[in-house]
Amino acid sequence: MKLVERFWTTVTVVVNWFTLSPFDVSDGPQFAITPKIDTIYTAENIRIQNLYNIDPALEYEISSDGHGPIFRPPTGRPKGLPGSELKCEYPSLGPDWIPCSTVANREYYENIKPPGVVRDYMLVLSNKTINADGIKFPYGKVFSYDFPEGENFDGTFPGPWIQACWGDILNVTVYNKLPYTGVNSNGTSIHWHGLRQLNAMQFDGVNGITQCPIAPGDHFTYTFPVLQYGSTWYHSHYSMQYADGTQGPLTLHGPTSAPFDHPLYPLIITDWGHNSAFAATYPVGLKNPSIVLNGRGNINRFSGKNINTTVIPDTYHVTFEPGKRYLMRIINTAFETGFRFSIDGHKFHVVQNDLVPIEPYNATSIVVHIGQRYNIVVQAREKSEIGDGNFWIRTTTCYPESIQRGPGDDWMKTGIVRYNNQSTDDPTDRTSKPWPLSQSCDDEPLGNIRPKRKWTVGPSKNSITQGENIALDFTSNPTYIHAGLLWNIKETKSSSKQNFQIHYNDPIFLRLADPKPRPEEVVVYSSENYTANDWAYIVIADAGGHPIHLHGHDFAVVYQSDKSFSPDDIKSTCPDNKKFRCNNPPRRDVIMPHDGTYVVIAFKTDNPGSWLMHCHIASHAGAGLDLQILERPKEAAAMWPPGSPAFFETQRVCKNWEK
Repeated sequence: MKLVERFWTTVTVVVNWFTLSPFDVSDGPQFAITPKIDTIYTAENIRIQNLYNIDPALEYEISSDGHGPIFRPPTGRPKGLPGSELKCEYPSLGPDWIPCSTVANREYYENIKPPGVVRDYMLVLSNKTINADGIKFPYGKVFSYDFPEGENFDGTFPGPWIQACWGDILNVTVYNKLPYTGVNSNGTSIHWHGLRQLNAMQFDGVNGITQCPIAPGDHFTYTFPVLQYGSTWYHSHYSMQYADGTQGPLTLHGPTSAPFDHPLYPLIITDWGHNSAFAATYPVGLKNPSIVLNGRGNINRFSGKNINTTVIPDTYHVTFEPGKRYLMRIINTAFETGFRFSIDGHKFHVVQNDLVPIEPYNATSIVVHIGQRYNIVVQAREKSEIGDGNFWIRTTTCYPESIQRGPGDDWMKTGIVRYNNQSTDDPTDRTSKPWPLSQSCDDEPLGNIRPKRKWTVGPSKNSITQGENIALDFTSNPTYIHAGLLWNIKETKSSSKQNFQIHYNDPIFLRLADPKPRPEEVVVYSSENYTANDWAYIVIADAGGHPIHLHGHDFAVVYQSDKSFSPDDIKSTCPDNKKFRCNNPPRRDVIMPHDGTYVVIAFKTDNPGSWLMHCHIASHAGAGLDLQILERPKEAAAMWPPGSPAFFETQRVCKNWEK
């Protein structure tokens, strides 16, 4: 009997970690299994402070040979559905692993991790014609992959769902099978959006900074630890290539901050045109645009015209059971468009933004800008409330204003929630009633974003009184750095603008030890004398309409102004500036500043390397709305000296690219 009690105690505590459920494990014999509090379990000499709390009904096992826990993650797919074969495994913990995490205390995930397993994936990039909305797209560049579980992805859009568990090692080899056509050949590289790549700059996937493009016929392997958890995506960082289909969902299984009954497949929302991304950038914009959800849209519904040239895909839909709660993972991967997402007649809790678990808050719609991700838990209606059982999913557009769409509101009806999976009917006005939707496209209110893992932001290491100058803005005067960096990216016709430029065949990774100044056209904000405990502040001014993404870091949003920036506005930083949110500020890796205002962000300089900061509108990033942050370059150079394996492999890829 004691053995059974011990097993179920283990199960409930393990599972509780993952769902953050309020399951009470404080009585009975349940804490009789906490010996060896100071035991070191991993090769990294990390003491395990967090393990998994899950629902006991989930399939769970402890291997008979004394290894650690093995279980299906609650955020994974139900058994029998695509992607459901993945299990989280921690064999090196042995039989005496200890659960120290509690519902009230999730403090450790940034500094330590449970020791998982290596997960191998292989992505093959090739050309393929895509039918996402009823008009064929002949410029598709998509991934194929054969999963070990037997699932085959033969050139799909979006790409295959990559999954891992917190503490795993991801090992992804990318093969470029795009044809070699001389000067017009496409290289590629893959960025793992929102992953910090702590001490692993070489796997961030940015051409000209961390690597050369992978040439046609070549390959490159990205290997990095999973230090975060939540919903994100991977995408090409070669020019605007990701908008031609080179993208896919990435789920890192870990805790959620509210309970749910069923997880749904990640939901990728994007705009979709019918000219190549490069042609859409120079100079005409997306041709015959539409909105697609997980690769499915309806060009006729969006445009209000019968312009399809081939069969229109079935409308994206999900099936709900009355009264249940559904985890939805919403990811905006658009070329140029922000969205407001809602489901007629359904409320939800927001439980994560980007890769940051947050205190749940209630909503009926949510704004998701390019690169942003939200996990929400949707409450299904009761059986007496479902009417004919079909409800519209709506995605209204935030920008650009010029996007071509049909009259009325049919264009925003992009998906369906069904309560009968046999139904093929469209929702009716009698049952499917939209929520009143705000016309604002501002980021979610900062007061709603309260991270579960609390930060206390320290004082700025940047110069406060003297400041620095950097010629990055689009006006006739250089930008002034005050309490950090003022990155003024307001677009004007000034002739003095200096666009960010990189050299694909000469990445910064190979020149970290180079004492020479960077080329004049490469704008660098360098933090030479910082430590891992210092803070850098950046003021982003007049950047309304530009979703700004920082690589290599989550950042704290310490202040959002309601007016334009003046250097006199900031006389001090945390903890002295009483206007700043210094204790548990909102955190994320993509922010949309309000138009005509400025925002102050801060990040810890704990990740040596060169990190890109850029607008995530694809054409803007390609046109130079980017900044390179060179963080503790001397330490970075010491990590990857000439002759090291990472340095050698980067040189190999560059030589093949130069050919």
